[in-house]
Amino acid sequence: MNNLKSQDIVLAAVIDAFNNKKVTPTISARDMGGSAYWEYKDQEGVDQALRELENIYDYDFDVINKITLSDLAEFMGVSKSVIHASLRRLNDVNIISKTPYHLCQYAVHTEVFINLLIHGVPYFFPAKKGSIVRGIRTSTDSPLMEKELKHDDMGFVWPYISNNTGISLSPIHKSVPIVSLKSFHLYCLFGALDSIRVGKPRERAMAEKNVEALLKGQINAEE
Repeated sequence: MNNLKSQDIVLAAVIDAFNNKKVTPTISARDMGGSAYWEYKDQEGVDQALRELENIYDYDFDVINKITLSDLAEFMGVSKSVIHASLRRLNDVNIISKTPYHLCQYAVHTEVFINLLIHGVPYFFPAKKGSIVRGIRTSTDSPLMEKELKHDDMGFVWPYISNNTGISLSPIHKSVPIVSLKSFHLYCLFGALDSIRVGKPRERAMAEKNVEALLKGQINAEE
């Protein structure tokens, strides 16, 4: 694993989501001179926001702005130094490679990343179960998984401010709830990943298919 850290897994998923337009920022932080804005989730909203900003700032947004280290850091709620170190480790093990043709300036090697999530993460980053808490539903209660699996047992949650109650399950990294609230695609991905980490054989098999399909663009989480 070349000393990969859990935040590296999240960053690779975030880069892939940005590159494939599963997360759509209206404009990058440097253009507004402040925080990046992520509230628009469809292209119509993005286009409208850019038209308004063009009128206000007299700025040409025809050229797609690249996602910077600062943008990634803000999106994940971590520091730029964390992002920089993660990019280096991911590049060293060929999960990503630098390219000028992608929005994040890095491309994720899909097959390598899928293999890591399915065969590596459950063993190197095992989940820890805790007490009953309020949080964000995950594993078999996450959006894609709950469509296919019905159960009467109390489900798992990531401890977080929420009205949902369940058994505490540690996310692969503390940034997972943060990025999942900003991208439904990422929520479905990390929810399925938790089923690989803690699920029974049937649940794991279904989660593996969902992870692969999400990263290969074979299913759209928002449909």
